[in-house]
Amino acid sequence: MRTVLMVAEKPSLAQSIAKILSKGSCSSRKGLNGACSVHDYTGSFLGQPVRYKMTSVCGHVLSLDFTGHYNSWDKVDPAELFSQAPTEKKEANPKLNMVKFLQVEARGCDFVVLWLDCDKEGENICFEVLDAIEPVMNKPSGREQTVYRAKFSSITDTDIWKAMSQLGAPDRNQALAVDARQELDLRIGCAFTRFQTKYFQGKYGNLDSSLISFGPCQTPTLGFCVLNGKDGPLTLDWDRVRVFDREVESVSKKEKAKQRPQALNTVEMLRVASSSLGMGPQHTMQLAERLYTQGYISYPRTETTQYHETFDLQGTLRQQIYNPMWAEEAKALLATGLNRPRKGSDAGDHPPITPMRAGSEAELREDCKYLQTTITFSIATEGFSCSGKTLISPGYTAVMPWQGVPLEEALPACERGDVFGVEEVRLLEKADQPPRLPDGGGNSITLMEKHGIDAELVLPTIRSAVEQQLSLISQGRADYQQVLQHTLDIFRRKFHYFVDSIGSMDELMEVSFSPLADTGKPLSRCGTVSSLHEAKPSRLHCSHCDETYSVPQNGVLKLYKELRCPLDDFELVLWTSGSRGKSYPLCPYCCSHPPFRDMKKGEGSVGHGSQPAQEGF
Repeated sequence: MRTVLMVAEKPSLAQSIAKILSKGSCSSRKGLNGACSVHDYTGSFLGQPVRYKMTSVCGHVLSLDFTGHYNSWDKVDPAELFSQAPTEKKEANPKLNMVKFLQVEARGCDFVVLWLDCDKEGENICFEVLDAIEPVMNKPSGREQTVYRAKFSSITDTDIWKAMSQLGAPDRNQALAVDARQELDLRIGCAFTRFQTKYFQGKYGNLDSSLISFGPCQTPTLGFCVLNGKDGPLTLDWDRVRVFDREVESVSKKEKAKQRPQALNTVEMLRVASSSLGMGPQHTMQLAERLYTQGYISYPRTETTQYHETFDLQGTLRQQIYNPMWAEEAKALLATGLNRPRKGSDAGDHPPITPMRAGSEAELREDCKYLQTTITFSIATEGFSCSGKTLISPGYTAVMPWQGVPLEEALPACERGDVFGVEEVRLLEKADQPPRLPDGGGNSITLMEKHGIDAELVLPTIRSAVEQQLSLISQGRADYQQVLQHTLDIFRRKFHYFVDSIGSMDELMEVSFSPLADTGKPLSRCGTVSSLHEAKPSRLHCSHCDETYSVPQNGVLKLYKELRCPLDDFELVLWTSGSRGKSYPLCPYCCSHPPFRDMKKGEGSVGHGSQPAQEGF
């Protein structure tokens, strides 16, 4: 009997899919890495009886990193990272032994069905899995296809069985687009981060950060926050005190509609969670992933806001008729017929995020209709007005009441010429408030989507252009190497401009941080008998020489018997890790500038020359 290995992206997904395809008859066992289980059962595949082994990875199997000495901050010019530094794929989490685990389970298998998440990252993981298992699988006979890809959008019986009956092949172009993004982020992020960290940590004492990072996505998003946080126009209150009873000048009424929301995509989900629920993107995605793996919603990573004509709206709505909160609404919609959802955009990926077991079917209802009333008053020579809303038809807000028209927004009935008494006149003195962050992050998330920044230089449009090029790779319309080299060339030039213009950024830093010489406390003396000041993160600075020396982190430093290093005449210090931890004396200069060829930076300890110390930079 031949064997089919099936691999999902997470252990919980593997378990759910195995239960569906085996109809609950699979047996489970722990894999050798202890993190992933293997679910065994028998069935048929391509018309022949087979043994199935369903397992998973835990996200990416491999990660990209520089090789050898290019990981050293001191021996490599950051500018070299743009082209000269070679890279290699390493196990993303060596403790999981994922490659060995996959090879053990794949040995002797005849077919593999890849159930990784159906997005670019999932496609990339497909090829990481294949790189690990293909060398140990049974060789195919002739041109027999042995690698299959399952495409699915939700963990429901219908969707999983449909995916199993329509297997395809993994998409190399989408995987290459992810490879390109990983290499760009590694080279660009490390180059900028290393330069600005080393530059600023040697200048400011109260810059309490061991790393001043540059994020290819976070940095442009920060720019959105700055732009959105600028002061807006001022709203002035009327401050006159002459008040008399006056009549209503006019009453205007206009029927309006509050449009139904478009079908939900990832960006809108993150925006609403941020602005309405105060939830951050990471927390929101964690909850959405959990709901997805448990079968409650469809795949939560999608750019599409339009349902396909063939999407089964009625079948989706039938899942809601037993929900105690909106069962009656669901039944009424099924009985009277559904309105087609609002037209959105089809990105060609997954359907919009949809409730599969329990959730809101709001996009299937009509718009919310209300009457907006505006009343104009005249008091003396001044004109005043107020507006309110009166509900006509709740529409979709019957099941989404948080978007409905509040009762307190309604105005009393009145006609032109009616007279109202003025009950109170107040003159309020208020202070201007600092601008709030934009919509709790919601507006920034929308702007990130507009500029193509993944839910990942200074100018957001640059990242947007990069994302467009990566999208062309995934569509097979651009060459991987050409896009990579072109983009790196652009950022290399921007890096050199950044280095040449660092003084401008330095002026901004001076406003918030104090010079290193003005912070810390005297600890020891350098070779010229000047005082060395200790600062956070752990480092020693000599204001006379204007030199900064790195020392081991996460410990306590104190003077060591006033002894001096015989090589450079620096006073030795004692480094101690915790109350009962290890301790050893070291020379600050030797720790930063190894005096011997085979001595690494951070090994400037006396009697503990092989004891590594973490870089202070």
